[in-house]
Amino acid sequence: MNGRLAELLKEKHLSIDYSASVRHVDNYAALYNCSDSPKIRAKAADRVAEIALDIKVRKIKPPPKYPLLSKLIYKFYPARNGAVAPGFKVSDSCNGCGICRRVCPRGNIETDGGKPQFGADCEICLGCLNLCPKGAIEYKLSKRMTKYKNPEIKLSELYVR
Repeated sequence: MNGRLAELLKEKHLSIDYSASVRHVDNYAALYNCSDSPKIRAKAADRVAEIALDIKVRKIKPPPKYPLLSKLIYKFYPARNGAVAPGFKVSDSCNGCGICRRVCPRGNIETDGGKPQFGADCEICLGCLNLCPKGAIEYKLSKRMTKYKNPEIKLSELYVR
């Protein structure tokens, strides 16, 4: 379990009785080419059904130990404290639609009717990049990577504000 999450739960005298994971399409375009397939989504749906059944019967399955490698990666993850100077670029193909601003969970993007302006409170989720209808937003090496938007989710369902 994430070290910080474990601390927060301990402070509130809580613990996790069940933990599970679902392999899904990777959409972190800063590092990977996003590959979608009905096979991956079908396996994910089957896994979610298994997890739902486990929860229904109150199966106990504590989370695995937080691996040392994950601890090290998290320690140096630039957005872990919610403050990162973004490496975003916006091309001239931006039409000022504001989708990037509406999907940003940190409220870190301002548009003022024009191109997005990125603040320093970014968690690098890349929602803005993956959901830009014009493909106008790039982050560091993402220009070479394919982007992904789940076809089963409406854009409006992702709006934060």
